[in-house]
Parts: sequence; C-alpha cells; structure tokens
Amino acid sequence: MKAKPRSLDSQDQRSHKTWHKIERDAQRQFTEMCQARDPIAQIRQFDHALNPTDRSWKHSKMAVSAFSFFRGTNYLFWSDLGRDRRLRRFGSNSTRTWIQGDLHAENFGAYKNAADHIAYSINDFDESIVADYQYDLWRMATSLAIIARDHAMKPKRGAEMIDAFTSAYLNEITALIGNDRETKTFFTAENTYGKLDDFLREVEDENSHEQMLDKWTTKVQRSLRFDLTSDKLQAVSEEERSAILTAFPDYGKTLAGQLNYSKTHFRVIDIARRVNAGTGSLGTPRYYVLIAGRNARDRRILDLKRQAKPTAYSHIRQSERHHYDTRFANDGERHAIAYRATTLHTDDYLGWICLADGVYSVRERSPYKAAFDTTTLTKPKSLRKLCEQWGKILATCHSRADQNYDADLVPHSFEDEVQAIVQGYEPQFCQLVRDVALSYANVVFSDWQAFLASDLCA
Repeated sequence: MKAKPRSLDSQDQRSHKTWHKIERDAQRQFTEMCQARDPIAQIRQFDHALNPTDRSWKHSKMAVSAFSFFRGTNYLFWSDLGRDRRLRRFGSNSTRTWIQGDLHAENFGAYKNAADHIAYSINDFDESIVADYQYDLWRMATSLAIIARDHAMKPKRGAEMIDAFTSAYLNEITALIGNDRETKTFFTAENTYGKLDDFLREVEDENSHEQMLDKWTTKVQRSLRFDLTSDKLQAVSEEERSAILTAFPDYGKTLAGQLNYSKTHFRVIDIARRVNAGTGSLGTPRYYVLIAGRNARDRRILDLKRQAKPTAYSHIRQSERHHYDTRFANDGERHAIAYRATTLHTDDYLGWICLADGVYSVRERSPYKAAFDTTTLTKPKSLRKLCEQWGKILATCHSRADQNYDADLVPHSFEDEVQAIVQGYEPQFCQLVRDVALSYANVVFSDWQAFLASDLCA
C-alpha cells in the first residue's frame, strides 16, 4: 500500500516472530506433502471420465508448456494449497469475497460489455466462489512465476513481476477505501497503459460482429446455419435440439439485465455442439445456439456450458459448504451471480438453462473475446506494466463483489477488512505471496516434467 509500514512495537515483534515460525513450518509441511503425493495418479483420476479423444486432446494441450499444464490442473492447486495455514495471517471470515477461483494470466481478457465498450477484466467464472481473496492472488502470482520462467527470465525478474502485481493490488485496495469507485470503474483502452491499451484497440479494430458470424456460420438456402466443417463444432442430435428448445423459455426467466425475453428475439435458428474448447474444462459439454436477435444483421451466438460445483468447494470449511448449498439453487445461478458481482455492464444474455444432464450457464459469445498472448511478454518492463494492471483490476473486482453487490452474501466492506489486516505489514504480505508463488511454480514444473515422462503423454 502507499502508506509506509509502521514501526513494530514489542507486541508486534512477538507476533511477527510467531507468524514467521508458522509460515516456516507450513512451508516445510507443504514441501513434504508435495514430495509425497502422486500428481500423475491425481491427473489420471480427474480425467478418467473424459472420452479418449477429449482426454488425448486435453493432455496434448497440457504438454505444450508448464503454463498450459498449470491451466489444466487447477484441482492440483486447490488440493495442495486449499487449506494452507499461511492464509490465516492476512485472512479472516471478513476477507471472503467472490474470487475467480482459477486465476491465471489468460483468465483476464477482452470482451464487449453491455454498455458497448471493449473492456478488459476477469472473463471466466466457472470456478468462482465466495472464499478468501488470497487464493486468487496466490494462483495468479504462480502463473506469473511460470510465465517468467517459460521466458527464461532470471529468478529476480520473476520475483519483480510478482511484487509489481501484489503491490498494485494493495495500492488499489487503499485507493478504494472511503469511496464507491469500484462500483463505477471498468477498464478500457482509455484507462490502461503499456501494451494493454494497444491490445484493446487492436481487438476492437480487428474484430466485428459480422466477422464472428462469418467464422462460425454459413449460408444454407439463404439462412444462416452453424458451419459444421469447423473442427470446433459438431452436429447435435434431435434429442439434444429438442431439449434445448423446450427449456429455452425457462432460460428467459433467469435474465437479469436490460434485455427481456421475447419469442422473436430469442428464436432459435440453429444449435451445434462446441468441442475442443479450453484446457482445464476441455470435454465439458457445451453448445452454441444461434438466435434471431433484433434483425437479420443482429444474429447472436449464445454459449451454453455445463456447470458443476467449483473445484474449491471440496476444500472450504463445512460451514462454508453449507452456506453455499443453501444460497444457490444450482451452479448456473452461482455462475451468473459471480459474473454480475465482479463485473460492470454485465452481459445482458447471462443466465442459465436446465437440461437433463445438468445445469448450463448461458452467455453471449462476444465477437471481441480475446486474451493477451502471454508468449509475447518477453520483455520484463512490458510484463511488469501488465502485472501492475492485473493487480489493480483484481482488487477492483474483489472490492466490487462485497456488500456493494449483495450484503447478505458478503456482509462487509472487503477493502476495509483487508487494509485492517495488512496495513503496516505490506512487505510481509508481498513476501508471503512471492514465497508461495515461487515455491509452487517449482512444484508445477516438477509435476509437468513427470507428466511429460508418463504414459499420459504417450
């Protein structure tokens, strides 16, 4: 934070020594646990339900780099760190807020919001849950350590990237205290810098609604249909088509934005199965639905994706799981609430739909959906500037999702609670994030090497 750390009195010094010992012991236990576990067995168990084609495709993606492997194994992160004792130093019941739950550099991205701006923020809410904010910081910081190492940067540079991210996060937490700026701020090319503003302008210049429709559809007898020659789309069965059409009016009842459901606007033109998408979620049932929109030039593509309990659910306290179970009717609702809580001008098509095999989130496929290509971040200065902005954006999202959105779900001012715990201990906070990220990045690289040598990559 911007304030200088206060000097430690004798009580503070005793507390600092106690926490130092706790953190040292926790780090030792963490190291011993990681050495004893079998990540290949965990991967095998997690992916066993995938059909052989999806499993092979997912594993080939995970083999590309340590970062891709990290993207595909969020369950390992939660299994390893989900109940880490080090969270207690800078966390409490009052520092719980909506977290992204699977945060890494490519789960930030560009999209067009409901106010017609090309915005940049967290853009994936499948794993979102109300939990301690530090999970997002630790996972994102680990991804930065992995990116730096993938680019053969010196360890000192990787630490600098993490510190830039964490410090910017804390600075923004301080800046949001005593005002409601987080309820009004969103990020575009106008208030970003470095390469991010250029990226957002390129996204806007190089994409359009028409181009997206051209990419995914084709003309059949003067009517648009999904292009099934694409390796990312497959035909649906008549049973699947009928089930979606039957459930569509009930999806309309879940809309909470500025758009009201109508039979003409939401008339379904075509449906296709979306395949080969994502890394961690590859193989999750998913559909694209082409609807009429306002007119022939306004056809919209809705993205339906089956939702399940987030990975974190198995690692939070029993009382938190009970709260989760009683608060959300289903995981489609949970996904939609997380999305609305953490973003401004949220997708007007956001909702959920219940099908025979589960609940599916529904959102519009944005023509401007794009993630910053982390493979291009080879210069430390450019990466550091982006890290600063990732920290600022995350702090804004966390703060927006507290009592500002739903005081029954998160009944406190998140930024006030974090500052009360962290103020005066900013260096220790940054060091903890850095230590966790760098040590866990080593675990990820070790797991990735074991994965490459296993029969899963044969």
